[in-house]
Amino acid sequence: QPQESCEKLLREYRLQCKAAQRVEDIQPSAWSASKLAEWHKALQEWKGKQKEWKQVLEQLSEWKKEGAKDDEVGKEGSERPTDVDPDELDVFGVQDINDIGSGEPLYASFANEDWALLERRFELHLLVHAFRRDLNDPERPMFLERHLAFYYSRYFKKSLDLEQFGCGANGELLGLLRDTLAVTGSGMLEPQVSEDSPMDHFVRLAEEHRRDRQRSLDAGDETAALRFRAREPLARRPRDGRGPERP
Repeated sequence: QPQESCEKLLREYRLQCKAAQRVEDIQPSAWSASKLAEWHKALQEWKGKQKEWKQVLEQLSEWKKEGAKDDEVGKEGSERPTDVDPDELDVFGVQDINDIGSGEPLYASFANEDWALLERRFELHLLVHAFRRDLNDPERPMFLERHLAFYYSRYFKKSLDLEQFGCGANGELLGLLRDTLAVTGSGMLEPQVSEDSPMDHFVRLAEEHRRDRQRSLDAGDETAALRFRAREPLARRPRDGRGPERP
């Protein structure tokens, strides 16, 4: 018994030491690279469809201003081409996120902040699953939350940039993405979405999160508002090329 207990304690200590060390030489696999490329393609398609939908609404608004007939703009001069209320639909019950009725996409109301969170949501999902696959170590299927910035930079060739999301620590960002990642009692990052989940699942999660925030704001909870950092415009270089031009 004492020997077995000692061996167990030693093994646990070894695993803790192993988990505490970063895998400095880990490299993204072809699998993760292909998934990321597939994601970027889908993301651009969704943004394009949202833009097309906004153009439809703008055209309907113009027709209304010009006094178009009711049958051209909908009953009672509505600016929407459908009676479907998107907020009444179950985001996980919608068959096609690109068309919930009359061409309206599920993500029609996404603002820049929603797109940013959607992108980070998928990236972190991909990261934790790619780490497990690439390391291929049954004793270490996850990594510590404090190593998130390191592995994010290694896999995506850019910084995590918490300030962009108005966050001062990893935990604050993960709080916005709790439907995708969780921190275990030992500080490990645990995926909440299976590896084989379709990419449109993350759009559904993002829309559900957007709705929850909006309901909280409507109820007077100002803490639900996102406070993302505004992107600074690129400085223009003067014609003499000596340095940035003052705005």
